[in-house]
Amino acid sequence: MNDNPLAKHFRQPKLYIQFPSKGNFYPDGSLEETETGDYPIFAMTAKDELTMKTPDALMNGQATVDVIQSCIPNIKNAWHMPSLDIDACLIAIRIATYGEHMSISATPPGAKTETDYTVDLRQLLDRYTNSKF
Repeated sequence: MNDNPLAKHFRQPKLYIQFPSKGNFYPDGSLEETETGDYPIFAMTAKDELTMKTPDALMNGQATVDVIQSCIPNIKNAWHMPSLDIDACLIAIRIATYGEHMSISATPPGAKTETDYTVDLRQLLDRYTNSKF
């Protein structure tokens, strides 16, 4: 039983994913493995949002590492993540924070008008997590 009256206000996982690497290729101590292989993904906090807007931290990768470790607490050292998990984790964090769809505006080659597109991030995430490496 939790005696903390604020416990219901703590961050809750928004979704669970399996990493494309299946948790392999992480050095010892870099990943706290789960029994099922499903890892909880939390939405970004206001601090994470500010971190992603800090130019110096973005240039050297520290912002990305900090946000991954904040939103996926099972990853203890994101510097040691296998590269095939990074895209899947960033897409999952985006889904947990902003929802399953992302709007993109682009001008197709040879066209003069901008076109709006909606990307279903769940399909993109499924492509990564279901790939065989």
